Amino acid sequence: MSDKRGFPRSLVDLQVSTQVEDKRIEGKVIDLTVEGISMEFDHPLKTGATVAIEIKQNQEVKKNKLKIEIIRC
Repeated sequence: MSDKRGFPRSLVDLQVSTQVEDKRIEGKVIDLTVEGISMEFDHPLKTGATVAIEIKQNQEVKKNKLKIEIIRC
């Protein structure tokens, strides 16, 4: 089965957090591409929801805040 992505996936080791209702939840980035980011959280997120995520700083990436739309869960 071939991967139909226009851009390759980059495996990264980054911690991420978001606010869901009144709870802050922690997660991790699995991989990312130019077009998207794959993350894993212990708390389910709703498909179609727009949330703000904060990618925590490490040696390669400075702290960033992004507004994203959940496409798949």
